[in-house]
Amino acid sequence: FSSDSDEQVAKKEATLEAFNEALHYYLNKSFEKAVLAFQTVVTANPDDRTAHFFLTKATSNHEQGVPDNWSGVLEMANK
Repeated sequence: FSSDSDEQVAKKEATLEAFNEALHYYLNKSFEKAVLAFQTVVTANPDDRTAHFFLTKATSNHEQGVPDNWSGVLEMANK
């Protein structure tokens, strides 16, 4: 949160529990639940780019599936 405005920090703190729940679902391959939880975060804080990122990934994983050896680790190709 270090580069966020005070307003953005407050919004992220307010949605932190929902974000952590969504991330838990995501990492446990419960992508449908993860999508719903990340949507909650994005609705409350439309400027949360991290929540948007994981919402997109969870939606894709839910629709397309993941390999059996999927670990949730993502390689970032750019900043």
